[in-house]
Amino acid sequence: MPLQDFQKTMQMFEQNMTTNSIKQEMMNDAMDAAFEGDDDEEETEELVDQVLNELNITMANQIPAAQNGALGGRVANPAQPQTAMSTADADLEARLDNLRRN
Repeated sequence: MPLQDFQKTMQMFEQNMTTNSIKQEMMNDAMDAAFEGDDDEEETEELVDQVLNELNITMANQIPAAQNGALGGRVANPAQPQTAMSTADADLEARLDNLRRN
């Protein structure tokens, strides 16, 4: 390979390396900027957890104490009956029953 061709190839290589270096730096800056808000997200999550904990404490104070007794026993007051199904729910339920039969 002649010396001039080698020098030209090396100059092109150097230019490409410089261009790639600049692109890499720009990408790193963009990624840093995109993930910079992680601290804010963590602070927000901590604040939400704190509020939820306070609400649970408040709600726990408002809920009357459960009666002591054996678990698994029958409930004296059964739950309220379910409300009537909507037509869409009834249709889906019928289709599901049909699939189960087949």
